[in-house]
Amino acid sequence: MMSSLELKLSERDIRFDCNGNRVRCFPHVINIAVKTGLSFVTTLPSLRDGDTDDDGQYRDALASDLIARVRHLVNLCRASGNRRDDFRKTVLGENATGNDIDDADDILLDRVVVLLRDVDTRWSSTFFMVDRFLELYPAIQRFIENDTKLSNSELFSSVELEALNDIREFLHTFHSIQELASAEKTPTLSIVLPLYEGLIEILELMKDKLPNLSHIIDVSLDKLREYLNKARSTHIYGLAMGMFLPL
Repeated sequence: MMSSLELKLSERDIRFDCNGNRVRCFPHVINIAVKTGLSFVTTLPSLRDGDTDDDGQYRDALASDLIARVRHLVNLCRASGNRRDDFRKTVLGENATGNDIDDADDILLDRVVVLLRDVDTRWSSTFFMVDRFLELYPAIQRFIENDTKLSNSELFSSVELEALNDIREFLHTFHSIQELASAEKTPTLSIVLPLYEGLIEILELMKDKLPNLSHIIDVSLDKLREYLNKARSTHIYGLAMGMFLPL
């Protein structure tokens, strides 16, 4: 479309560069970077020298496709109206029969919320799904254990929960950066390049903190740098930044 616009304008002797005037949607780029990273969660690199048994268990957890398992468990707990009602009772700290639990220690959570599903068109919904899943996991565990129609094999081990929490932290980084741009009520084009740079710097540091996720972080970084280079070839970003410089 931009090339066609350049051609049409050139026919009227109007200078227009289809590459130099293209503005890409920042949330869309974030979506691409996150989904690309998540697609490599189960594509594990070769074992490194010094890897321990704990690292092996962590790798096994990643290989089990944790996001897909979260999605499956969420669907199980929300499969019907009765299931949703029973799960809500579990969150409230009640027996499946509706009898109140007398012991206050049995109250699992501080607030009553529901499990969330993700949708393919919004990467952030995956973050919200995982975040809510981890928050409600004590209730999920009790719910699965008390339902004879469900198998305890669906539950997560401590290592799997650790790996899932790390994935949540990875997703939260993108979510936080995206919220910085989305929360503004004024044009945000001038902050896009600094946001790219800031996100790349944070992810580089995250590789040291979450070495077992470095393979998905690297993939996301490659995608971000690809689009950052494209953005740098577009003059409008520099113009927008210059307009907001103090005199």
